[in-house]
Amino acid sequence: FNSNVDGVAPYAKDWPVSFVSQFVNHPALGGWQVKDEPSYLDWHESLDANNNSVHAHNSPLINNYRNIRAIDNQNLVFMNLAVSYDATWIGNNSTYPDYLHHYNQVFNPSILCYDYYPIDCVTNSQGEIISLRVQWVTFYNTLATFAYEAKRTNKPFWAYCLCYQHRTEGRI
Repeated sequence: FNSNVDGVAPYAKDWPVSFVSQFVNHPALGGWQVKDEPSYLDWHESLDANNNSVHAHNSPLINNYRNIRAIDNQNLVFMNLAVSYDATWIGNNSTYPDYLHHYNQVFNPSILCYDYYPIDCVTNSQGEIISLRVQWVTFYNTLATFAYEAKRTNKPFWAYCLCYQHRTEGRI
């Protein structure tokens, strides 16, 4: 990649337009993941460079998403959603299905996508695993929620699922 005097590649200066324009026809490109696990606030009540509130439909995340879609209407453009029923993630939507429906209306993504890691573990003070817990109910409820929304909107859905334990901040 060529860079100019300040060391920043030209395509990175006008993200995403320059970057997407440079790589849109690359044979190895399968799609664009705009953001991993955006919270409701990431795309709804954003702040501009001067910390002023920006209306949902003018948020930087939505604008980036739309700019990418305008340049590339052939490849996937998507965001991988987190599974959380906390207001931080779903905003003023009363349920996760409402949040998913709202997200689908605002972004109209090529594909519905989420990840959920249902295997938790309890560790002792030495960090050793003493028990595992699988959150079956949330796992299957979320799978059903995405399957329903995908069928309702005639879109494919993609689910990442943790199938073995991993460590994150003392939990697995």
